[in-house]
Amino acid sequence: MNNVWLKFLLPVDDSSVSQPSIPAPGLTIGRALVLLVAYLVTNNLVTFLVLVFLPRSEAGDFTAAHYAFAGLCGFTASLALIIRMANRVIGPALLETGETEAAWVLGPKGYLLLGLVGGIACAALSLGWQSLIPPGPDAAGVLFIHRLITTPGWTVVFFWPVLVVIGPALEELLFRGILLGALSQKTGTAIATTIVTLLFVATHFQVLVSYLPAVAPLAFLGIVLALLRFRARAVGPAIVLHATYNAILGIVALLTT
Repeated sequence: MNNVWLKFLLPVDDSSVSQPSIPAPGLTIGRALVLLVAYLVTNNLVTFLVLVFLPRSEAGDFTAAHYAFAGLCGFTASLALIIRMANRVIGPALLETGETEAAWVLGPKGYLLLGLVGGIACAALSLGWQSLIPPGPDAAGVLFIHRLITTPGWTVVFFWPVLVVIGPALEELLFRGILLGALSQKTGTAIATTIVTLLFVATHFQVLVSYLPAVAPLAFLGIVLALLRFRARAVGPAIVLHATYNAILGIVALLTT
């Protein structure tokens, strides 16, 4: 198992510089919650500020490309911040692979392949669920995401990296890595999985407010991701599964538009 794929996260040796006394690095629930809040605030604030300063269209409104670019900036800034903050407050413990650790490692090749297969299976189940209970014409959140996925030109260029790379990496490093490991220290893996899955589902509120049945596939995905992370003792396979899941749903949206 390659457990050095994120060596750049390890703290820089600055022992020669006078530093104030701070707690020793390590994974705790408090630090995990701080990182969660930092992610939510940074993502929404950066996205909002980018939209404020972007020039609007000739009609005076925002296009799909505006929202896609703002989302790209928000997620990229959030990922960079989470990596930097985790490096500082958790440090080398990020690479520990126990159930109560962050497990920021790639994982065995067999589990990476399992993540790929699992992503295909979860996407198929999600598509089947949507065919049974399709979103209505007033499902604004679903239609908005569909618009970002399928609008040609700069919208696709800006949004697809978020959909299949940055978004899955950020959410798995934070949710199935830091939060799941920290909560497992106090509650055990079952309760930690339940809490993290609920938080994961809640962060997709834009879809849920207009299409409540999306709770089921999102919750199922969150549980599968957690189980794979525990089984592999690494967050890498969960990233692969999440990215595959998003990619398949995006491709299907493109093909059916």
